[in-house]
Amino acid sequence: MLQPQFDKPVHDAQCTFRTVLAALSEPLAPLTLPVLPPAPVGLLPGTAAVLLTVLDQEVSLFSANLPADAGEWLRFHTGVRLIDSATDADFVLVHDGETLPALASLKAGEAAYPDRSATVIVETAAFGTDQVEGRGPGFAAARRFGASSLTAEFWADWTANHARFPLGVDVLLVSADAVAGLPRTTQVTLSIDENRREPVEGKADGAQAPEPTRVGEDAEHRPTPPSTGAAGFPRQEV
Repeated sequence: MLQPQFDKPVHDAQCTFRTVLAALSEPLAPLTLPVLPPAPVGLLPGTAAVLLTVLDQEVSLFSANLPADAGEWLRFHTGVRLIDSATDADFVLVHDGETLPALASLKAGEAAYPDRSATVIVETAAFGTDQVEGRGPGFAAARRFGASSLTAEFWADWTANHARFPLGVDVLLVSADAVAGLPRTTQVTLSIDENRREPVEGKADGAQAPEPTRVGEDAEHRPTPPSTGAAGFPRQEV
């Protein structure tokens, strides 16, 4: 028997959609997801919420190790097409601990249609502040960020992805109950220990993992639309 989805599918998906857009508008600032559905084995509750929101029958999803029951759950509730090639997918799901595909191998859009690109959804056990500093649209000031599932190799790959703008891919990082956006407009530099002037390998002294906030919780949180939409996002009335 298939797991149920959102208790109030339309309302809950719209609330989650707003949070996903806010996460892309204010990059690398984790936001608490407003609703968590019952998740099938193989998906974090946060991932299940995001997938129920962004997938539909017009888009495709690739996941290297998606359990069959989770795949059936997604097909039943969203109509998504599950495909065997990451290079052709509109959405690529990477579970925590899996190797991320090379970003340059994924759909990057076209000069006339940069939004026809892939969105990579990466599961992570925890967010932190120890890996990079981000700058660009959506940043009032540089913001420190880290995610336990990301490596230095990923951030090097991300720098090359950013350099391809307006082409490239966008990334959503999802924990059990929160989401952080990483649109292609975001420039990152490795976090630096001021005493050693070299990339920090462990957690910076005194750095605390950011507490995810809710959309509208901060009076100064006024997200602006991302400059390039993530491919395949459904048109929802928000």
